[in-house]
Amino acid sequence: MDKAEAPKALKQFTDTYNKAYRELDPALASQVETGPLEAITTADLKAQHASSPEGNPQYPSLELSDVTYRIPKQVGWPKFFVADTDSNRDDNRWLFVFTRDGADEPWKAAYLSILSQDEVPDFATDKDGWAKPVRTSGPRSWPPGRTS
Repeated sequence: MDKAEAPKALKQFTDTYNKAYRELDPALASQVETGPLEAITTADLKAQHASSPEGNPQYPSLELSDVTYRIPKQVGWPKFFVADTDSNRDDNRWLFVFTRDGADEPWKAAYLSILSQDEVPDFATDKDGWAKPVRTSGPRSWPPGRTS
């Protein structure tokens, strides 16, 4: 993955997400979401559309700022990265997991975790800024950056 792709993917996500919520159109959201996040958004948009079939042109735009991208070195497919963001919705951090299945596929947000400032893990990175993988088994299976 080219590190320059992550900011473009996040911008495409927010632009399309905002349009989907203004038009209350799940098909738009499916262009930038997948998996559990898409299922939640689809249900929400369908419910809102039932009471407002003309859409919601006054929908306040989601704005994401203070972004840190957590991108691991990856070989093969699928690929993923995390965007750790501040939003204009609350005082929490919004962590999006983006994924894609191939070079010709678009990046899509699959998961969203909303964490308080003190709940965000200290992600470990290597000397080149790539996120270090988390060990999932063995005697020292801790979150990234944790040493004990």
